[in-house]
Amino acid sequence: MLELRGPVSIELLLRDAQGGLPAADWVGIIHKLGEYVNEFRIAGEEPVEHPELFEILAALDRTRKFFHLVTPGQWSDAEGFLGKLRRLSYFGSFVFEFPGHTAELCQEQGFAGHARQVSSLQKALASAFEVNTRTRITRQNCEQVMEIAEEAFRLGARYAVFNRYVGPADSPLAPDEHQLLRAVEQIHDMRQFGYNVALGNCVPNCFHLSDSYGCMAGILSGAVDPRGNLLPCSGSTRPAANLLETGVTEAWRSEEMRRWRAIMPPSCQDCSRVSYCPGGCRAAVEHLGGTQDPLIRAPVPPEEPTLHEVTLEEELCPIPRYAVREEDFGWALVRGNQVIPVSHKAGAILETFDGKVDLGEIERRFGPAALSFIYSLYVRSFVEFRQAGADQSSG
Repeated sequence: MLELRGPVSIELLLRDAQGGLPAADWVGIIHKLGEYVNEFRIAGEEPVEHPELFEILAALDRTRKFFHLVTPGQWSDAEGFLGKLRRLSYFGSFVFEFPGHTAELCQEQGFAGHARQVSSLQKALASAFEVNTRTRITRQNCEQVMEIAEEAFRLGARYAVFNRYVGPADSPLAPDEHQLLRAVEQIHDMRQFGYNVALGNCVPNCFHLSDSYGCMAGILSGAVDPRGNLLPCSGSTRPAANLLETGVTEAWRSEEMRRWRAIMPPSCQDCSRVSYCPGGCRAAVEHLGGTQDPLIRAPVPPEEPTLHEVTLEEELCPIPRYAVREEDFGWALVRGNQVIPVSHKAGAILETFDGKVDLGEIERRFGPAALSFIYSLYVRSFVEFRQAGADQSSG
C-alpha cells in the first residue's frame, strides 16, 4: 500500500468538552504539518468559540494552503467573526454541520440550535463566502436525505455531503443496514440527476456500488485531536503520536498507523474496487469490534473491459493541474484529496508539461507508453491540453 511521508489533508479538532490547546501549540503543529498537507479543515465542538481562533487561522493562512471551517453555526457574534475572516487570503469555505431540514428533526437528534444555525449560514452567504453542508446519516433522517439536500440548496449551499454514522451500535442515532442502504441509494440517485451531493465517509463498495471513493483515513488524510495527538481520522480514538513532541513523518509511519492501515480483510485484496475502497471503515472496527467493517460483503468482480478509441492531436501540449510532492518512491501528484504516485522514471515526462512541448514531441522522445500515461492523468483531471503557445494565464 502507498505510504506517504505525511498526510495530504488534515482535520484539526480545536475543541472538545475538556477544552483544547492554546494557540501557541496549534501554531507549532500547523508549522510542522504545512510542509506535507495540501488542505486543512478546522473542526471540533464549535471551533469558532476557541478564544484564540484567529491566531490559529493566521498561522494556517501563512502556510498558503486553503483551509475550511466545519461548524454547527452557533455563533454569538456572526458579523464580527465574518469581518475578521474576510482579511484572510486562504480561507476556502464553510461546512455547516446540518443535522436536518426542520427544527423537529434537529431536536430528535439532540441539536437545539436550528434557528441560529440557519441565521449564521445566511450571514456567511451574505458575506460572499462559499457554504456547504455536512449531515450524518441517522435512524431519524435516513428516509429524508433528499429533503435535507434540497433544503441545504434552497438556503444557498453549494454541496451537500452525507456521512455514514460511525459509533456504538446501541445508540438511538444508529441506523440499521437497511436504513443506511436506503439513504445511500437516495444519494446515488441524486448524483445521477446532477445534484451536488456526495457520500463523505466510507460505505464499502461491496455494500453499495457507487462512484464515491472509500475511506483514505490514515492513508491520505488524518486528524489532530484537541491535545495535539495525530489520529488516522476524526472517528478514531487511538493516537499515533503527539505532534507537540514528534515529527510528522515519524508519527505518520508509526506502529499505530501501520496497524490501522493493516485493518483490511484478505478478501478485499481480491476485490476489483480495492483502489477505491481499501477495506471499508476502520473506525467502525474500533467502535463495533470484530476484525472488519460489518458492512463488508463479497468482493466485487471486475467489469468486462471496455475499449475506447482515443485520438490525441499531436499539436496539443499537456498542462499540469496538480501539485508535486517528493516522496521516497518518487513523487506524489496531488489534486485536492486525490493522489497519484509516480516513480522517478516519470520525472522526465512530467518536466515536459510546460505548455511548449506537444504530444508529438513527447511520443518521439519517450514512445507510445508516455501518451498512455498522459491520458491516464487527463481522465482524472490531473492535466489539461492546450495549443502550443496559447496563453496560460486564463486557466
